[in-house]
Amino acid sequence: MSVEYILDRFGKKVGMVPSDTNQRALLLDYLNEAAQELYEQSDMPGCLEEAEFYVQGDKTVALPSNVYTIRGMREKAGTNVPWDTEALTARYRDNNWASDNYKFRVIGYSPLKVSLPTSITEAANGTNKLKVRWYGVTTTDDDYEVVVKTTHSESYLVSVAGTAVAVAANGTATLADLGVPFTDIVSFTRTNKPTATVGLAQLIDYTDSTVYAEIPSNSMESRFLIVDVSEFPFSSSAAQDDSHTLQVLYKKTLPRLQNDVDEFPAVGYDNILVSKCMELFLEEQGKMEEAILHDRKATRSLARRQADLERGQDQRIVFKRHNHDKLAWLATHRHRL
Repeated sequence: MSVEYILDRFGKKVGMVPSDTNQRALLLDYLNEAAQELYEQSDMPGCLEEAEFYVQGDKTVALPSNVYTIRGMREKAGTNVPWDTEALTARYRDNNWASDNYKFRVIGYSPLKVSLPTSITEAANGTNKLKVRWYGVTTTDDDYEVVVKTTHSESYLVSVAGTAVAVAANGTATLADLGVPFTDIVSFTRTNKPTATVGLAQLIDYTDSTVYAEIPSNSMESRFLIVDVSEFPFSSSAAQDDSHTLQVLYKKTLPRLQNDVDEFPAVGYDNILVSKCMELFLEEQGKMEEAILHDRKATRSLARRQADLERGQDQRIVFKRHNHDKLAWLATHRHRL
């Protein structure tokens, strides 16, 4: 069911009407907080997706903003053996356990999908070598901003204002000359909320149109989840072929629920969301006992929904070698324990 149904039920319970602008904004805040909490409790049908991504020359993978968290990864070519995730701190510990699988490491978020070459960052007019390309119709109020970091660790704002370019579809505008070299791009954002006519925006190389960053049509910023896959022996050529391709199972980013026709990505969770909204509302009212009752109701309903969805599914048990089973192997090969 739609946002309209949830707001109507929730509003009647708390004495608010979605037709009132201010009350609707408040109801939507409760709904989106409740939706995020529920979304993080379970990998419900509709929230997982598979996609293929090329490995960059620096042996990283840049996952777009619609990737919320990674659930699995494996190389496309070869044995298709699944990879394990590893914490960033693991390689800095004295760890002698043998590893059966390759591991990937989540580094964090970056506005760039590809590192900038030194031909841009070391040039005195480096920002002038970049331009913003947009799709869709821009207006005189549209403005894209690029924040760059200089060698002195200072940040400078370089704007591409809609008033400085023609109001047209599918246009480009060159960044102003900063006049000094810079080391990195801190952010690439749009200043106004996207409308129905605003499309994808990209930060590209002025000469060869290499895409370094991009803002989806429904987003305010360029943001990529950077994953280190250097443990696998990829070459640094960054060839766009199957040998440099990883298959990723990920949980999608939950979009904000805003319009009456918007829907929670999983079917059959609308009444659970109403209970979660009531829980959050009553918590703010200081009515903790009533809030706990609604939380328990939402938890029970979620468990029943999950059990119903799992009926008839084959459940696979994955057996992995225990670390202690490797002691004999380590001793035989004279590894230090």
